[in-house]
Amino acid sequence: IIGGGPAGLINALSLLSLGAPAASVSVHEKRGAPSRDIWFDVASASVNSLVAGHDSLAFLLSLGLLPGGHDLFDLRAADHPDVDGRGGRILTLPCAALEAFLAMCLELLGARVSRADPARPEDPLPPGTLLIVATGTAPPPFDIPSLPPPSVHTPSKDWAPPSPHATLIVTLPPLPSGACPPHHDVDPYAVGFDLFGGHGVTSAFKRFFHGHCELQIFFALGAPPAGEAAIDAVLSQILSPPSPKPSYTHRRFEVLPRRLERVAGSVGGGSDFIVVGDAALSAHYRLGIGVNLAVMAAEALLPALVAGGAGIAAYEREASAVYERAELAMARFIKLESECNLVLFEDEAFRRDFETRTYEFIEEEDIERWCLSY
Repeated sequence: IIGGGPAGLINALSLLSLGAPAASVSVHEKRGAPSRDIWFDVASASVNSLVAGHDSLAFLLSLGLLPGGHDLFDLRAADHPDVDGRGGRILTLPCAALEAFLAMCLELLGARVSRADPARPEDPLPPGTLLIVATGTAPPPFDIPSLPPPSVHTPSKDWAPPSPHATLIVTLPPLPSGACPPHHDVDPYAVGFDLFGGHGVTSAFKRFFHGHCELQIFFALGAPPAGEAAIDAVLSQILSPPSPKPSYTHRRFEVLPRRLERVAGSVGGGSDFIVVGDAALSAHYRLGIGVNLAVMAAEALLPALVAGGAGIAAYEREASAVYERAELAMARFIKLESECNLVLFEDEAFRRDFETRTYEFIEEEDIERWCLSY
């Protein structure tokens, strides 16, 4: 398994649950230790629209991952019950702590998690090896080809793929008490009412939990490069009080949905490969999409591999459909939110009314007309 993030580790655990001998499962991770200070959402079935209603949350909970969990790994979580009015639930988790927890589970079961050990395309693979590529945002190794991103479909028009889109992850240091800076409970899209014209900001999602103080800021396509002025403008709306000017660090991601030409197949030496999570999808437009998809692959798709010689073909068929649906949805999010200035929730779109500072539902058949006029 190439990649020791949540996607790779969850798939490793699934292989053990399917009966793979522990000594035959190894995870190769280029980072020396779990270090990513990122929180992401794991969703239950009714709110997991990008992964066909799969209950990723139930699968993780079945591994012993409990809300308010183990202090040893800082597995504290923000639990959001009934977020959709139908009993839907989201658990927001710290990435590094989840990686440490999953790695410990694997090591207790006898599998090998090797850190500071990147896999290289020239490394020989013994015949019969199943290679699971879970490399996050890095290009998948072993020359697995990719295709251009899909176009976005509306009732009467196929739009060209969205251009590369910039999103920022902003990290603020916690207070001496360990708490995040005082902040308002702001609608993530409300900042767009004030900042869309001046800084091209369409939305900003907080991840202020247990001393992990992060903000993900999204910008309109074609907006000028985001500098400190844009970040300061967002923070001035979210932090309370906004002064003195806070210190922060930020990382910039280029986002463009990308679907692999193949999510399963063979590499040199007669070895098979499958591709999971962010390796099959550039998922930084919404944190956690790749992880939720990887959980779905682990639980629902990996069993196809134990079906004998037809296993890889069955996985290819099912997983390709899953990732294609997710990528089309991602391309739609980027196009409609960042180029047409619409707000998307689940499968519905809303127009931002700047005069009344409200959202107005827009019918599917009117989206194209709105985008063209906008």
